[in-house]
Amino acid sequence: MALGLGEGFTLILTENGNICGFGQNDRGQLGTRTEAGIEMGPVTLQPCNDFARMQPVMLAATHRHAACVTQDGSVWTWGAPHVLGWYPIGGGTDATYTSRSPWRLRTTEFGRSNAVMVACGMNFTVMLTAAGQVWNCGLGVNGELGHGDNESKSTMTLLNPAHFGDRRITLIAAGYLHTMAHTSDGNLLYTWGQDRLGGGFLGRICTLQEEAVPGIVRFADFGGAAVASMDASESMSSVVTVDGVLWSCGNNYEHALGLPGNDKFYHFERVGGPEMFGGAPARHVACGYNNCLILAENGRVWCTGLADNVVGNENQRIRPLANYYGFHNSRVTAVACGLHHYALVRENGTVFTWGNGRHGNLCHGDQEGVNFPQLVSRTAMLGHQRVGRWHRPDPLRALAFGMGTHNRLGNDTRFAMMPSEIVRLMFREIVIVPHPHAGPGLQRLMGFPGVVDDEVPE
Repeated sequence: MALGLGEGFTLILTENGNICGFGQNDRGQLGTRTEAGIEMGPVTLQPCNDFARMQPVMLAATHRHAACVTQDGSVWTWGAPHVLGWYPIGGGTDATYTSRSPWRLRTTEFGRSNAVMVACGMNFTVMLTAAGQVWNCGLGVNGELGHGDNESKSTMTLLNPAHFGDRRITLIAAGYLHTMAHTSDGNLLYTWGQDRLGGGFLGRICTLQEEAVPGIVRFADFGGAAVASMDASESMSSVVTVDGVLWSCGNNYEHALGLPGNDKFYHFERVGGPEMFGGAPARHVACGYNNCLILAENGRVWCTGLADNVVGNENQRIRPLANYYGFHNSRVTAVACGLHHYALVRENGTVFTWGNGRHGNLCHGDQEGVNFPQLVSRTAMLGHQRVGRWHRPDPLRALAFGMGTHNRLGNDTRFAMMPSEIVRLMFREIVIVPHPHAGPGLQRLMGFPGVVDDEVPE
């Protein structure tokens, strides 16, 4: 995700790998090495200064801490010190100070396998490695770590693969006090953590002892379709399957899940598919405190629960976001929910926020709340950068594509007749340089300047 929304703070990942932070910083959750209270922003974390020259590729945030995965497979954490994976609980002042800036957890600390996902619960951090294993750390007093006890973990600790039948985990999500893990082998969903007040968001009815270890959600076959994305919050859990259907469980007060009535649902129920989202399949869901945002395949955003900025009759369980001055509900590529504020990214790399902004977390330079999505100034707040690393083409892929259009190297490719003007337009922000191991002959064939004929071997 290019967005990380916590309790009163917002983190935004831009195309150049910077993380711009706004809002509450009383626990160092913006990573600025200070506890300045409120930052109207932007405060910026940069790869060269804060992440050992490694670019972040995904963000996660909740409550009072945040984390990211960098391109080398490391995990970086910052914020409230007891959930970061390196600070001994009750430890010294040096660790307390360092927790206010990103701290690197290397692959040697989680089985020498690259991290591929990270998620943040209220008082814990959970991550998924390329080996398909789940590791976590933080407070465990409510069994939220899933190790079968109430012990806290000050370092990343492997969740016993036997809990998952030694299956490979492919997707994770975290709520405030619970975690979801999915395996493509059998399309199985596991949950664990504290089902506070019997909220139903584990999707299974179990004892306190059973909550403290991962358990299969028995009645969640999702119509036989594989899980594409999932999310969780303090009061609910939601899943989107590859056929574009949304499934949810938990607290449904005021249609928070998009299901009929106001009762709690203790098992995953089918909320709806394309028939509920204007004919377009659902693609992604983001869970908030008492509602959720659903992104459809056609780029429109839909909302459950109580909301002022939607279109339609209040008796409808799911309604689309309304168009407003400066915002048109289309071409959205990502959505995210904080505790009481929301954000979305459009395909041109612009970001819009709305909700409670009393901490400056809406990134508009003030502490005002807004009911409708409002554009975050790219110039004033994001350093002229677009949001999301996907906006910047990968240099090696650009080079391969360029070679495919070369009049000698690409003679037999489908791109051989591609006009050079089109190639330049597609990759106008890329500066392509030869690979350091490419000799002068190959460099000349590839069309790089500065190589003269007598440098090319016979």
